[in-house]
Formats: sequence, structure tokens, C-alpha cells
Amino acid sequence: RLVFYTVLIAIIPISVVSCLQDNGRLREAELLMETDPKEADSILVSMTEPTSRRDRSWYVVLKSLADCKNDRIITSDSLIRTATDYYGSLHKNYRAAVAWYTHGCVYTHLGNDHSAIYAFLKAKDLFPDTLVHYYALTEYKLGTRYQNMKMYNQAMDQLMYSRINADRLKDTVTSYWANLMLFECAQQLGEEEVSNQFLNSILSRQDYIHEIFLDDTLFDGTRLRYFKIGEKDFSLPKESEYPLKASVYLRKGLYDSAYFYYRKALENSTYMYG
Repeated sequence: RLVFYTVLIAIIPISVVSCLQDNGRLREAELLMETDPKEADSILVSMTEPTSRRDRSWYVVLKSLADCKNDRIITSDSLIRTATDYYGSLHKNYRAAVAWYTHGCVYTHLGNDHSAIYAFLKAKDLFPDTLVHYYALTEYKLGTRYQNMKMYNQAMDQLMYSRINADRLKDTVTSYWANLMLFECAQQLGEEEVSNQFLNSILSRQDYIHEIFLDDTLFDGTRLRYFKIGEKDFSLPKESEYPLKASVYLRKGLYDSAYFYYRKALENSTYMYG
């Protein structure tokens, strides 16, 4: 018995230190997730998977979120489901809300919009505080899933909520992209006056113009419209103009024009875009 207690006393401090280290690294990965998802993922990969169910569930949430943000191939929701099963959906809790948000992101990667909408709605109900970044992101993601299903009115409701929350949080990136999707929805509904309001808000943020051009998730029509707007309202440096034009022409199937501008980009010694 003395030997048993001696061993137990030796093991407990090691277990406590290990648990504290896991919590510290999980917290570090969580803080990096939005600004540097690759670094967050490298921290998670370097960790030994936590043994306690509580820490392991949060680890699974962060790892699944990192996989989504780093565009990894996801073949099922079996991993993230272990986390949402653990957190449940009965009580408001930040980690439970982020778990369901992440489940929605996984469903989005799997192309399952119905299940993604279900998960994002669950997440919205579980946030104890709406003035947090992930709540605004949940509304944004929910809006894009409605938009993808051509449910434009529902999409605009969620995107408007997201933009309002993002503005309160001074989250200019989410606010900007919400405006962009609102513009697209208003265009689809034929609401020209409303879409012009969103367009004016978008054009006031010139620093994101390159991101619009290069984002493959946007509709072809949006890309082409914005490129025309860019030519008219922005003074783009030639070295960025060439690859952007090539990208638009390639997406429209105009291969000769795409080839011409890709060649121009390669010939330009100051071309800095990959």
C-alpha cells in the first residue's frame, strides 16, 4: 500500500503539469486560429491528443476548424460529431456554440447545405453573448448557405445581422464580406437601389479589391462586374491588373485573352502576386 501511494503521489504532479500544458497550447491555437490558421494547426499537430474527454473535445473542435480554414479534404463529419455530442445543445455555452459552428463549417466543406444550416442555427442559439467574433461569423456563414440554396431573403436577413454585429465588433473583414454577399443577393432579387447601397459601401474599402478578384468562391458574374468597376473606379498597378484580367477571362472560358494576360504578367518583372 505504501508503494501504491508513493507512485500515486509521483504521478499526480506529472498529470497536472501535462494538463496545464495542454490547456496552454489549446489556448494558443485558439488565439491564432483567425489570424494564422496554419500556425494554429501546427501547434495542434505537434500536441499529443489530450486524454480527458473535455480537453479532447475542444482539441477536436480546434483541429476541425483548422482543417476547414486550411482547405483540407474532409470526407465525413464523424470527428467533429464527437465534440458536438459531448457539448450537446441544451445549455448556452461558448465552447458548445463554437463546436456547432465548426460542425456547420465541416458540413459546408462536405457540400451539405441543409445540415450546415441546421448546425449554424444550433450555434446561434448556444452563444451566451452575441457580441463575439464567432457569433458574427455564424450569422455570415448561415447567410452564405441560404444564399447558396437561392433563399435570398433569408440570406439577406442573416448577412445584415452579421454586418451589424461585425461593425459593433470593429471587425472590418467580416463586415466587408457581408456587404459583398448582400450586394449579390440584392442583385439576384432584382433590387437595384438596395444593391447600389451595398455597392457604395464595398467601394469605400479599396484595400480589399485584390481579394475580391482572387477569391474563387465568388460567382463569375460578381467577379466580372467587380473587375469592370475596378477598371473604372480604381487605379490598379499594371502588375496586378494583368493576372486579375487573366483570372477573369479564364473563368469566363475566354482562353486566348486569359493566355495573353498571363503572358503579360510573366513578362512584367515587378509582378509580385502568386
